[in-house]
Amino acid sequence: MRANACTISIVLAVSILSFTRWGSAADAPPDLAGQILAMTGARTKIVWVHSLGRNRGWDGVEATYELKAFDTDEGKARVVLPGPASYANPCISPDGEKILYTDGLTNTIFVINWDGSGKKELAKGYVLCTWRKPDDRSQWLYFTRDGYMTGPVVRCRIDDPSVSEIVWSKDQAAHTLSISADGTHAGSEFPWPFAGVAVFPNVSWRQYGNGCNGCIAPDNSYRFFHMGEEIGHDGVIFYDDGGANRRAIRFRQGFDSWVPRWSTDVRFLTTNMPIGGPDADIYIGKFDSAFTKVESWIRISYDPGQDTKAFAWIDPGLGQYEGEVPFDVAVSSVPTRGSEWAFDYGDGTVDASRTHRYVKAGTYAISARHGDTTLKGYVNARERKPPSVREALLLDATHVQLTFDERVRLKDAAASTKSGAAAKSIAPDGEGLSLMIEFEKPLPRRDAIRLSGVLDLAQEPNAAAGEIRVERPPWPIDRAGLVFLWQDAKSPSFQYSSTARAFNRTSLKSVWMARFNQDGAMLLAGGAFLAPDAASGVAAECSRTGQFSLEALVVPHNIHQGHPEDPRRIIGCNREGGIGDVNLALCQEGANLVAFIRSRPADSKDQNGAVRRVELCTLADRSPNHVVLTWAAGRLACYLNG
Repeated sequence: MRANACTISIVLAVSILSFTRWGSAADAPPDLAGQILAMTGARTKIVWVHSLGRNRGWDGVEATYELKAFDTDEGKARVVLPGPASYANPCISPDGEKILYTDGLTNTIFVINWDGSGKKELAKGYVLCTWRKPDDRSQWLYFTRDGYMTGPVVRCRIDDPSVSEIVWSKDQAAHTLSISADGTHAGSEFPWPFAGVAVFPNVSWRQYGNGCNGCIAPDNSYRFFHMGEEIGHDGVIFYDDGGANRRAIRFRQGFDSWVPRWSTDVRFLTTNMPIGGPDADIYIGKFDSAFTKVESWIRISYDPGQDTKAFAWIDPGLGQYEGEVPFDVAVSSVPTRGSEWAFDYGDGTVDASRTHRYVKAGTYAISARHGDTTLKGYVNARERKPPSVREALLLDATHVQLTFDERVRLKDAAASTKSGAAAKSIAPDGEGLSLMIEFEKPLPRRDAIRLSGVLDLAQEPNAAAGEIRVERPPWPIDRAGLVFLWQDAKSPSFQYSSTARAFNRTSLKSVWMARFNQDGAMLLAGGAFLAPDAASGVAAECSRTGQFSLEALVVPHNIHQGHPEDPRRIIGCNREGGIGDVNLALCQEGANLVAFIRSRPADSKDQNGAVRRVELCTLADRSPNHVVLTWAAGRLACYLNG
């Protein structure tokens, strides 16, 4: 959309693993603990709920469950608390010593010791996850204060629940919310089914996809997955930091699963499967080193009936470390500092030092030995590389958005172009993945940008280098005053914020049956796509300039839908709800294309104005209709197919 010849520019039309035995009861193998230890490399605890009936609920809220656990030190599964009762969303404290869960009937959170003793009420609400604060090692619980997917997200100290704070109240978070190790990012749906990553506390969130069971990695890689879209419940849609490198990871061909949850170690997850019948067992899986598949699974539960809501705690030992080489690792989690420990850093270095520098990229298993005690951990040392631009987008004549393949920071940053334009301002987005650059004069159709002072977050920072070519997209030709643009699901879309006076990415939310087709076009199917942050900028700029233009490509499903009493919305900029309260709407009434526009005469004292209905043209059935609508000086013109 453009203000001052203001236009809405928008296009509308309208590795597989096999398993054995899934249904019948069987005995757990006697070496199950050994199998798990061989996979995880450390003591592992898993907690879940087991149905005492034949229900197939996936969330475990009902009072039909018992609470079960497996500990590799014990070697077999056991009942922690008997049923039938409600033990919703159980999780384990960061130190592995306590279990926290929700009584779904009373909306009460309880904490117990690992053996089931010492039960006490912690808070009212619904358990989400636990977290350890990096600086003081305190342990915290995240929960929704008002119950199951209701109310703001709160965190409190597990040892002193009176110490609490609200960390998210912008949108409703789903029951699977999880937290990055540094506490700055959360993965969930905001709300269901809008899966994505939020920046805490109460900063922003970005939608990655549509689905359920959104979960962020437990380290600081900010990887994220959710179920849904083309994978359904056969696996997860997986993303690297910032939504990059989207890929589908299938669990097992033809069998669904429920509630995959990342463990405390980024390499492992738990889920239950299959869900096609009355039985579902708990499995723990291991990602490959590139997080492109689950390379192995181990079945945990063997009792007949449904098991769900599993969570795995894996002894952190020496911890997990990740960074670009040269990468210095300082081991801080080894106890008894006065004693001598022998450290094996996995690259041929064995000594007593608690710090080590990795100069060669690779994944290293590390260990520390003292007498009969051995602690383990791992290091992922990545190749050294400068941040590179994943996308350079010319928003209008003077604004360019650069999106990088990793997070960046600014240090005396500057930018200029080959054509001789200097940057007036350079501003990072809330996540540090993008920069918005405003140049002092319009750029030509093709140009190149030179950057300085843009660094990555490596221990030894690398600077972005080289020329970044930027080219004006072929559509729309004129981008002056552009305030909203959506082309297709595969292309960047953005909107102008009148309050921030800046461009922002637009993440469309699909509602009801609305979806994208194989070409990335919108299929409304009686639903809608929402851009909730766009309306204020569109309305403010159109009101300021007193003019607009709107361009759309519309393919009606048929010309018999909609009528004057029930117009079918194609595009709308709403103040509130119904068609009588729009600022602007383009609608179908049978074969007629109709516009609803809020306006007022210049001498009117009515600040709200009135909504006018204007019949524009006749639509072609099941064929593309290229429509341009423009308003200026109180006059409206409509163009159909030129």
